[in-house]
Amino acid sequence: MYKELDGLIGFLADYTNDNLDARSFSQTKEFSVILKDEAERVRKVIHDRIYSFQGDSRNAANYVCFLQARITYLSNQVNDACPEQSYLGATIDGLLDFLQHDFKSYFNGDLNAPLSFILDKIASRASLVKKVNEVFFANSVDAELSLLIDDYLTQNGYSIKSFEQLDYYMLFCERLSELCAEKSALDMQTRLLQRLMHMNFNSHSFIVYCTMRFTKKYDDLQDILNFEMETVNSLRMIKQSPQHVNLAYDKSDRSLKAALEEVVNHEMTYINEVKLIKSTDSFFSGDEPYFQVMITLKEIAFFFRLVVEEGLIEAPKKLFLHLFISKYIGTKNKPGRFSTGSIKNKYSNNEQATVDAVQTYITRLLNRITKHHKVRSATNFKDK
Repeated sequence: MYKELDGLIGFLADYTNDNLDARSFSQTKEFSVILKDEAERVRKVIHDRIYSFQGDSRNAANYVCFLQARITYLSNQVNDACPEQSYLGATIDGLLDFLQHDFKSYFNGDLNAPLSFILDKIASRASLVKKVNEVFFANSVDAELSLLIDDYLTQNGYSIKSFEQLDYYMLFCERLSELCAEKSALDMQTRLLQRLMHMNFNSHSFIVYCTMRFTKKYDDLQDILNFEMETVNSLRMIKQSPQHVNLAYDKSDRSLKAALEEVVNHEMTYINEVKLIKSTDSFFSGDEPYFQVMITLKEIAFFFRLVVEEGLIEAPKKLFLHLFISKYIGTKNKPGRFSTGSIKNKYSNNEQATVDAVQTYITRLLNRITKHHKVRSATNFKDK
């Protein structure tokens, strides 16, 4: 197997050696110079070997993947054995930067990065976190959104593991740095949301934050109409917003744009349902007549169902029919109004006893017509 890293493995042995002289020397400036020379030698060997594959991308990718895994292992070993900011740790992590920069097309972003490598990258953005918070506060960015961004930058509640996740984090920081420096007529919050959309920041926390912005309670019909236009405009903005093709906080999940479109579409459906109920309530408001009948709610619902099925009443929206019954009809056994939900259930589910009772009532009506209104017997009627 490849021997390129054997020298660094030997240096790691010096760090963990029981010989105090060897351990002391491995922390000197002189040792750092030796390490630097060894790192240069390793880089040259890696370059030469990859070029020796003569364009065989599969072998090159396998070789780089082997080096990534091996260097990551060494980095974790150094992190366990050596003091922070050791020469050896910095040298080994520097080889990962070299591989990623010089052989990006072969570099495997799905592999886990060593912890020290991740922590160093996050620490390098500490000053940006402070600057972002200051700029957001000065420009009245929503406090909840500002805290959400701060949590991601400081990795509070987040956990970077792979090289690809770390790359996304670093690019995220770059875009925020550009945002803080740019001049624009648009307010900071709008520009921030545009950046997050473009970067496909499809984290659970951000999607929940957006969901809470799009969902509201409505007190009256005018509130609904006002927010309906807001929601329509939001949906248009989401559809028209550009989004990076191969970039995502979480590539295993749906895109931020798809998630937000679904949220807004659900809200539009809800708005339409509430608007229908509110407008119907308004239509039925005021002093209305009220009728009390001697039959049960099940029998009322089945009777109206028969009339609708026969085409004697047109009811394309069953909700209107249920509202009509609720508003105007009650029973002797239960004075007051029935809920539309109760009426809907009775309308859809008919027991045999209910069917038999309604048939008896209809027969009695037909007999009354025959007896009292001088018309031919019901058995002589033809279906028209």
